[in-house]
Amino acid sequence: MDIDRDKLFDEMNILQSKFKELNSYREPLSRLISQYINNDARHVYEEFNNDICNESHDEDNLIYKPTTENHEREMEFRADQFWAFLLAKSKPMCIEMHKIISYVYSIPCSDAFVEGVFSHMKSAWTVSRNFMANETIAAELKIRLNSTMTCEDFFSFPQAQPPLRKCAKSQQKYSFEKSVQQLV
Repeated sequence: MDIDRDKLFDEMNILQSKFKELNSYREPLSRLISQYINNDARHVYEEFNNDICNESHDEDNLIYKPTTENHEREMEFRADQFWAFLLAKSKPMCIEMHKIISYVYSIPCSDAFVEGVFSHMKSAWTVSRNFMANETIAAELKIRLNSTMTCEDFFSFPQAQPPLRKCAKSQQKYSFEKSVQQLV
């Protein structure tokens, strides 16, 4: 991964100061994040800007907390939501930090999907499949994992489509994809 360390250091300082600023609002950080996640990102940001601009000097109308208190009743939020919120709120785009965060969150947290694939193959494996090409087995597995049709629907679908059966029986290459998508 190509990262400019100087830019990364600057961006980290920007994000740290932005986090301190956002954390100093009276509204809990979890609520700000949930509002951002619920497609109110523009509204929340404009609301803060308007509040800051219209701030009076009365202590009752302060936007910032008088002390750095912890919100004990704060709802929890996921780390990916936090980073999305923080990166969206930082005015200069933090490209280097975005690269790192994107890389970290692209790593799967478990191998459950892969284990599920092996489980499907183990239950479907027969002696005759040892003689099949890898592409055939891969196609069957893709159908099993990606198809939402029941077995009965899958059986009756080609029965009702004579052109599909004709193309499947022939040895020529065919493109039946468009008309199948229209029917489904």
